[in-house]
Amino acid sequence: MLALMMLGAFAVVLFLCVRRTVGMQAIEFLATDGIMALVVLLGAGGYGYLLFRRFGPKGAPPLLAVSTASVLGLWMLAMAVWAVGSLVPAALTAWVWWPVIAAGVGLSLWHLHRPLAGKRLPEQFEGYNLIWILVFAAAAVWVAGAALPPGRLGTLTGPWPMLTKGILLLPESDAAGALVRTMQLPREFLEGGGVRALDHNVYSHFPLCAEMLRLLGMCLRGGAAEGAGLATMIVGMFAIPMVAGTFAALRETRFRGWAATVFVATAPWALYLATTGRAELAWMSCLTLALLWLRRWLEAPDPRTAVWIGGLIGVAMGFGYGAALTVAAPVAAVMLATALPRPKRLPGVGGAVLTAVVVLSPWLIRDAAVTGNPVFPMATEKLGRGHWDPWTADRWRRAHGLHPLPLGEEAKPPQTMGPARLKRLVAFLSEPRLAAVLFGPEGLQLHAILASPALLVIFALTLLAMGVHPRGPTRWDWAVLAILVTQLALWLGLTGPRTPARMPSVCAVPFALLCAGGLARLSEVVELPLMGRAAAGGRWGLAPAALLLAAAGGMNLLTAGSYLAEDARWPSDIAMSREFGAASAIRGEGKLAALVGEDRALHFPPNVVYATAYDPYPLAPAFADSDDGEQLAGRLRDAGVTHVLVTWLRIDYWTRAIGWPEGLAADRLQRLLADWPVADAFSYQPATQPASQPETLPATAPATQPAEPPTPVWTLYQVPAPR
Repeated sequence: MLALMMLGAFAVVLFLCVRRTVGMQAIEFLATDGIMALVVLLGAGGYGYLLFRRFGPKGAPPLLAVSTASVLGLWMLAMAVWAVGSLVPAALTAWVWWPVIAAGVGLSLWHLHRPLAGKRLPEQFEGYNLIWILVFAAAAVWVAGAALPPGRLGTLTGPWPMLTKGILLLPESDAAGALVRTMQLPREFLEGGGVRALDHNVYSHFPLCAEMLRLLGMCLRGGAAEGAGLATMIVGMFAIPMVAGTFAALRETRFRGWAATVFVATAPWALYLATTGRAELAWMSCLTLALLWLRRWLEAPDPRTAVWIGGLIGVAMGFGYGAALTVAAPVAAVMLATALPRPKRLPGVGGAVLTAVVVLSPWLIRDAAVTGNPVFPMATEKLGRGHWDPWTADRWRRAHGLHPLPLGEEAKPPQTMGPARLKRLVAFLSEPRLAAVLFGPEGLQLHAILASPALLVIFALTLLAMGVHPRGPTRWDWAVLAILVTQLALWLGLTGPRTPARMPSVCAVPFALLCAGGLARLSEVVELPLMGRAAAGGRWGLAPAALLLAAAGGMNLLTAGSYLAEDARWPSDIAMSREFGAASAIRGEGKLAALVGEDRALHFPPNVVYATAYDPYPLAPAFADSDDGEQLAGRLRDAGVTHVLVTWLRIDYWTRAIGWPEGLAADRLQRLLADWPVADAFSYQPATQPASQPETLPATAPATQPAEPPTPVWTLYQVPAPR
């Protein structure tokens, strides 16, 4: 009966989520890429459990051990793909990696055979098992979102859409991230001859565990386009050990374990990151498991437990340097604070930190060998600029500093620390629409969608209860609260307002665990003033706690579903409209296009010449040293270039935001390319509507009274033949 209810909830929610978007494609996606991703997770768990069985803490709940081993196994697969792709690029094929996955599955079955042999399904289920209905409903939202095409808009984690000359641009949205990094890099590695640091794509110098798992998915499916869905789904697999580990570690606490499982599984941020397969989901999973092991370490300071906490935060940093700020630093700081009064625990803290550094070290060593800076492109002033010149390094700092300033006439003085930080914090805790009402577009840009309004109320009541009865919560409760406060403090103090909101999304983990503790304390209330004890030895607080749990979990699902619907409704980018007409025009044998101003290369042929906005453009000398169009055409023909795509609006944006090379300035390009044949072009005709309504998409209807002449979006030029 319970199984039917779970499957029914999954089917209903899946239908509601996909009926207006991908439809039956979601079922096909689940039956193919979904099953393959589960097989990959099972294989990863087999490899990870080999290490955990030998070196893991003893006496841990079996499901927590398996969850930790699965995360470790995914990291091991990522590092294996990186090593093989760097040394033997020819081995990036399905013929190599499917046997690797199959061997891992065999190991998993061998490990699980004995524990599962004596298990029997219960003949009847208890009331708490109803939580799995909400968990399966959350899984349906995940599958529905993952079935959407990669590189879509991403209404949550990118800055609020900005209007430039009446045209909607999303220069740093999730779509841009996928088109430049998360999907483009694995595709470029697969089709370009192996994994390597690229001078034209700065993101290839970052820790790339998520990209390596995506590359694994592309290898297993036999191509970049064929494996895009599986690539996203494999990274989304981190949600499963996160939820399973929570249930396993807190199951003995009864109501708290049930509530924590629901809140972690239905957290809107967790579901959204799972649908897009972002690396931040791995951060959340590693942080969740690290906090669960921290609970055991606070009860019994076993050095092995501390080492595994360090390993988990090291794995998180392998999926992105941002985890050092939101995962590693808060956990290490709290461990150190709790160990100072008990010096015997200090070696465990040291072991955790050392393990984290060792796990991250392969990426540090690689960057040190390639650029001389182990954390390139960060700290270029002190540790080295690598292949960048001073002007290029300054552009990166200008874009990612605490107070990134636009250039030119729109430059403004930096905001003061006080109001700006307070505004970001309130927007962080607000619903997106409430944040927009309170603070305008900046609120939408900076919100983090921790939870539904119901969960925010539970969190406020939890903090109130902890303050009124400070001895009621355990040491772990206070440690989790300290980690949440540290995360927020580091995010507000050390990042700029342009930092994507997905970076502090991991705060949803301690947030959910604290809320679960608050509901658990409510469920333990035996009597109320003036009402006496509950009948038959019951608890007055159990019923309202259960109702709040169901309401908060349901509202979380509605919130996540609304984000998914909004995400599917919007186009990828107005500048990339007409289904990448320019991309289709340059496909074909013998054609090579140079993208100028456009770095979102995923939808273009694999052999295009491009560079991110932060890297030197490979053909910049040809443009800068040419005096006229004929001289430029000759140099491009010598380089094999047949077409040049100029995205004018992107050049305009980057010119005002962080600066743009003078040799590629828009007015200079217009002069050099004035006499070249135009293969295709796209301009935008703004309608007469106020620019203060960013939620209304431009050009959804033909303009009746244009306020200004058409604005060119992009132009595709054909390199002229020799005269």
